Amino acid sequence: MARVLDHRVKELFPDDEVVRAELLRDDGDPGQLTVRVFVPATEDLTAWAAMHREQMEELRRELSLRLPSARLLEFTSDAPDSQVISMPDDGSLAAEQLSSRDIVVKALSLLRENYVFPELAEQVAAAVETRLAAGEYDNLDEIALTELLTSHLQEASGDKHLRVRLGGGPGPAIAAAMELVSGTYALIIDLRENGGGSPHGVAFWCSYLLPEEPTHLNDIFHADTGQTSQFWSLPYLPGSRYTGRPVYVLTSSRTFSGGEDFCYTLQALGRAELIGETTGGGAHPTRPFPISPAVHIAIPFARSINPITGTNWQGTGVIPDTPVPADEAYRVAYAKALRHVAERGDVPPPIADEARDVLPTLGGLPRRSGRASGRPSRSASRPARRQARPRRDHRCTTA
Repeated sequence: MARVLDHRVKELFPDDEVVRAELLRDDGDPGQLTVRVFVPATEDLTAWAAMHREQMEELRRELSLRLPSARLLEFTSDAPDSQVISMPDDGSLAAEQLSSRDIVVKALSLLRENYVFPELAEQVAAAVETRLAAGEYDNLDEIALTELLTSHLQEASGDKHLRVRLGGGPGPAIAAAMELVSGTYALIIDLRENGGGSPHGVAFWCSYLLPEEPTHLNDIFHADTGQTSQFWSLPYLPGSRYTGRPVYVLTSSRTFSGGEDFCYTLQALGRAELIGETTGGGAHPTRPFPISPAVHIAIPFARSINPITGTNWQGTGVIPDTPVPADEAYRVAYAKALRHVAERGDVPPPIADEARDVLPTLGGLPRRSGRASGRPSRSASRPARRQARPRRDHRCTTA
């Protein structure tokens, strides 16, 4: 949250007009926060404030709406004995601010109305209401409240998708990345830090790794309507498909949601070898529901059903074909990719020779697991070298 705040303040005050913004908690009043903005020490603060009064008032308004516990906004500098300009919340937006108790009550109402499993929603809501009656959520700022309420919701449900957050509620990058690696002999896709994404984005990316003939990838059952949405690979794509060559996908316990969908789908199809750790275990698509201008709750409203396995990875995670610690996954995948390149008969000699030279430096390879995600693993493929990033939390490496 502190990083988000600092970024927003620098958006409001461009051209190095501010140095940084800090978010401070008052230990004597756990429900109150202070935002302190530092301007350059060379500035005369009074003159600076006169020039930036409009941005200062806009920041005060945004804090009152989106972080109501930030009751005090201060402007100062790092200069010795610098003056401080204070802008307290004047209460003009009080009607749009909810108490911590009101936030919890509304969150539970939304949970009961929208959660994919109604019976479980009732059990979770009852458990949280017991904590609410005991005063566990009283006098908390929005940061502490959302963190605590999320932990209680996930503890009662076992569902890591279910969370309360601050704030309101893929194609070209994927296409560009796949075109970049289209001429390689093996591919590594690094999802160790991937926290999720759109099921449409997953289907789009999977399509590049499959033949032109449409393949049934996933179904999503919507509890609110009773309808099922089918996801198929696409018959037309911008750029070249990546077929007939090995693909390795790196995983960790932080791989989650849409990242897991990508892993699970390719593993079920036998199209990729997963290397790394068992993933986080979140298979239910979510939708954000606003509680207040400051807070929303993400509620799973549907469930994924793989057409091959008839189930999904909820709670269990996706089990890799080759289990290794996450920080070892790239080395293992790279060695597999280079071995594939070295053993091919149609690779130009300089590339094959380089692969053979590098292989001994990477150490031995672990044995591949005989089972993955509760079913026999299928033969897949392997990986490589230069990097392209189709999005911030995806990495592709090629050989």
